Amino acid sequence: LSSFNFVRVNSSNPLSNCSYANVTLHQSLACVSFHSPQYKCASDLQAGICPQIKNSLSTPFNQQPLTWNDTAFFVYTTSSNSARLSAQLRTWVRRLSLDIHSDNQPGFIILHPSHYEPPKELKFFPFIQLRKHEIPFKVLDDLTFTGFQTLREEYPDKSVYLKFDDDTVIIPEMLLKFLQAVQSNGQLASENPVYFGKAICPRVKNTKEISNTRPSRTPFCYAQGALYGLSRAAVDVLISSRKICSYWTQIQTRQTSNDDDDEKQMDRIEDRMVGHCLWEHRKVGVTSCGSFKPQSVLHYVSEYQDFDGVTPISFHHIDASGILSMDKFLYTNLTTSQIRQGMSFTRSNPWVTELLRLCSLRSRRMRCQFNPTSFQTRK
Repeated sequence: LSSFNFVRVNSSNPLSNCSYANVTLHQSLACVSFHSPQYKCASDLQAGICPQIKNSLSTPFNQQPLTWNDTAFFVYTTSSNSARLSAQLRTWVRRLSLDIHSDNQPGFIILHPSHYEPPKELKFFPFIQLRKHEIPFKVLDDLTFTGFQTLREEYPDKSVYLKFDDDTVIIPEMLLKFLQAVQSNGQLASENPVYFGKAICPRVKNTKEISNTRPSRTPFCYAQGALYGLSRAAVDVLISSRKICSYWTQIQTRQTSNDDDDEKQMDRIEDRMVGHCLWEHRKVGVTSCGSFKPQSVLHYVSEYQDFDGVTPISFHHIDASGILSMDKFLYTNLTTSQIRQGMSFTRSNPWVTELLRLCSLRSRRMRCQFNPTSFQTRK
């Protein structure tokens, strides 16, 4: 667990005194817990630079290491996205537990609309449940709340509950390593609400702006929606906040007013809802980790040349061909041990060169000319 660096931001840090510390370490997962919603330096947070790094959380915690059996996942999808979900099932979902008949299985729920044709691969995953819902797909905040509520009801004894998108690629070895590191710090104790992912924070100019802000606009950090998770206690906080969180009460007010439709739907962003209600109800801040990547691997190597030294846990905006290509890229060229030690995603890596050759970005989404022999095998 030594490759993980957990640090906590001092919640009493005044806006006017903003010092910086670079917390991204080469081939490590740099994680920062944001417990104050007031950030003058929000743009720097996106680069893994945070104000007033304080209080290391690396205290050992003795208990049985967390396994996939301690986790539960959900995703919402439609028939139009079935190819992406099918590719996820064939790749990283399968790797969550290669022995699908063992007891070491995650909880797993797919939320879908009434008219839905599930991928044929589902027959190989007896631990995955289908749940029909009548919520319009565009109302993602309601879908997300329903997802976490359903997971909690169906899998009441899990330690961690995760939401992912159907165009997300997860590297299971790195996600499990991250979760075990969080556990080793004692943060997954049953009464401790933990909320983690890639933090998105608002730009706050000064304290006057904060004091003059309406409740719905109060600045806070939240986890980007491609992949994030909550501990059992955090899910309970989220569920209990439904009737009192200003996010929901203001939506209800708008819906009963004479505002136009655009106004009624404004700000209905699922990941923002989670961060808003957790913070407002119990001051649960997001533990941010730059290893949860909000874009595809191609976005970073083509636009920025490198991954700023942070080993990835997940990628986003990847279509079915890209999901299959990423799996082929990783597990043909790297052993499980090498993946857990950290991966190099730089242009100097010949495998990355092949990805650049075979893949492209279309409307931000990574697509590839995939076939099983596309990538060179590890020598």
